Amino acid sequence: MQPEVIAELKNLFSPDHVRDHCPLAPYTTYRLGGTGELVLFPHSSEELAHMIGRLNWHDEQVELILGHGANVLIADAGIPGVTIVLRYMNAVHFEGDSLIADAGLAADTAAEVARIADRTGLEFLAGLPGTIGGATFMNARAFDHDVAGVLEWVELIEPDGKVKTYYANPADFGYKRSPFMDLPSIVSRVSLRVWNGDGESIAAAMDRHRAMRRARGEDRVLSCGCVFQNPSTREAPAGKLIDGCGLKGFGTEHAWVYASHANFMIHDGAASAAELRALFLEVQRIVAEQTGVVLQPEVRFCGEFPDDDVFTFRHDPARANQERP
Repeated sequence: MQPEVIAELKNLFSPDHVRDHCPLAPYTTYRLGGTGELVLFPHSSEELAHMIGRLNWHDEQVELILGHGANVLIADAGIPGVTIVLRYMNAVHFEGDSLIADAGLAADTAAEVARIADRTGLEFLAGLPGTIGGATFMNARAFDHDVAGVLEWVELIEPDGKVKTYYANPADFGYKRSPFMDLPSIVSRVSLRVWNGDGESIAAAMDRHRAMRRARGEDRVLSCGCVFQNPSTREAPAGKLIDGCGLKGFGTEHAWVYASHANFMIHDGAASAAELRALFLEVQRIVAEQTGVVLQPEVRFCGEFPDDDVFTFRHDPARANQERP
């Protein structure tokens, strides 16, 4: 990337909003990955649009967008070019029966803001890792609800920095799929439909959802969330297929299939991103061999991964029976 572009951005924006050669691991739930050549930290939708506009003027493109860094695995070699971290874009307010949130707002926080206002509709987001922007991008689903079911509109930043609005059409969405996955635009702000509700009932539902996640130890391990999509309504869930192949506790020296949730691949803090990717691919291969089902990754691989790394796999009964880290 041209040094003069980096220098210009540092002059235009606050120093802590523009960092070169910035470690990316702290901005992911896996705590893995190399450095970003240039990492931008916008604090508002307007600042994001300004940043994108300047990058476009210099013919620079964004390589990676991060919210809270769930559902991603960043290569050990890092990310060349521009990475944008949205977690500091977290404004939220109500307009009538709509909750308007910046893309970087934590999904759990959105649910909590709605609860405080006695608004129902977002309880399924309680305890969900990641941001509203990320949840919208992948049409996050939990407890039989998904983002598409409450989405009204999305503010998008185009590659030239211009802002446009997408109005939700349910036909555009599918199981953990959204139209934004096929667009070069960046989700910057969303409007979610909420309804007046009973505060105690809303709080009780959110408490149940968070408790279920805690019971699986999701908040106590280094993971990216579910690694694979559930194949279809006709097949068993991905976690059940993996468990049925006897893979709990299976892995490398530092990374393995989590005993409490077989669709989670966790590590002990000493693993590399390449090691996790190798585990994903080996689990995918074994499940396909034993069941005929080829699991599709839910996690996004970001950056260049080597194809010549070799890891030794083993099944560790002690890890398989470990219900808590």
